[in-house]
Amino acid sequence: MLVPFTSTLLAALLSFAPATTQTAGAATSGEAAPAVFIDCAECDYDYMRTEITFVTFVTERTAADVHVLVTSQPTAAGGTSFTFDFIGQGRFRDVDATLRYVRGPTDTADELRRGLIGRLKLGLVRYAADTSAADRIDVVTSAAGLPNHERDPWNYWVFRSTIRGTFSQEASSGSRLLGGSFSVDRTTDESKFVLAVNGEYSADTFRVTDVPLRTATRRTFAASTLTVKTVGSRWATGVKTMAGNSSYLNQNLAIRVAPGVEFNVFPYAESTRRRLTIQYTAGPNRFRYVTRTVFDETSETRVDETVLASLDLTQPWGSISTAVEGSHYFPAADLYRVVAFGQADIRVYKGLSVNLMVTGARIHDQLYLPKEQVTIEDVLVRARQFATSHRFLALLGFTYSFGSVANSTVNPRFMGSPGGYLLVQ
Repeated sequence: MLVPFTSTLLAALLSFAPATTQTAGAATSGEAAPAVFIDCAECDYDYMRTEITFVTFVTERTAADVHVLVTSQPTAAGGTSFTFDFIGQGRFRDVDATLRYVRGPTDTADELRRGLIGRLKLGLVRYAADTSAADRIDVVTSAAGLPNHERDPWNYWVFRSTIRGTFSQEASSGSRLLGGSFSVDRTTDESKFVLAVNGEYSADTFRVTDVPLRTATRRTFAASTLTVKTVGSRWATGVKTMAGNSSYLNQNLAIRVAPGVEFNVFPYAESTRRRLTIQYTAGPNRFRYVTRTVFDETSETRVDETVLASLDLTQPWGSISTAVEGSHYFPAADLYRVVAFGQADIRVYKGLSVNLMVTGARIHDQLYLPKEQVTIEDVLVRARQFATSHRFLALLGFTYSFGSVANSTVNPRFMGSPGGYLLVQ
């Protein structure tokens, strides 16, 4: 299933070279303002064009003097760490730089966009300083001094909680759902600890002609912990634990304890741009079932092992994310599962991009399948997991744009309004 990615992945891995950072100055004073291509999923492009007026924004990467690639990762506190890679092209070739911005967990959408724009301005000034755009640049500093380093009173501990509920009703059917979650984590460069608890209850009701009202319910509860220790720049050790129950999986109780190890081919410090990890975990599992299974078991203990290999690349030519996971129970080698996933967004030529997503699984480890006959409620609302030996899904798309690549006009009129009409289908 990952064959379509093979040639692209090999070429990408073989072509990596460390970025160099040099002082701007490749352009001479009087040249046109830099043409900039912004590659950022979180940016407000209209706000960006109105706030940054000393460069020319283009919509095609190959037409740009500067390619700004923005990647992000979640922080331990619940925020987001953004990495801005400024990649010089053409007259600015080899004039590269990297800046970072951290969004706080309580920052509003406006605070986020102002923070992102602030970093973009800082990074783009070096390219515009020796061009005709220099006359439109001024430097303004805050009246406040540099912030003093303050001791963290929480010692890196972060707590989160969520409660959610939905309700819908029609003449012949209805549904309601109630759920919640709670988590605690502490993350530093040396270690990581995460405790997560979540539960969900749902009920679906429906009427069929001449059949009384029927209700199907589903209950799920899970608690898990993850403890990780950093071992150098490429290794990590950890322990995963899990306990829970699920009516969907016919489990009154499921417990797993799995120590493991992970190796990253690239240093973890480069994970915003490239990451190739191999993870191995193994440990015991204890199951207690709601009803007797197709293997005639009401409870059992099994030991399993899992290998997970994943590759994530975010480069100027696009992005690729792939993963392959294989697991099986001891001692029966025929009780196994193999899952593969691949997603790519690749710029082929100028305005042409290819979007591809493939996921598939070979499944032979459904120990929990109930022996009893499936009811009509189970079929209609999928209240239980049914037997299957495989799953597969593929999506393929092409995007092509052409025309003006330098139109930076912002006109928000008649945007985001239903025009006074609300359509219900």
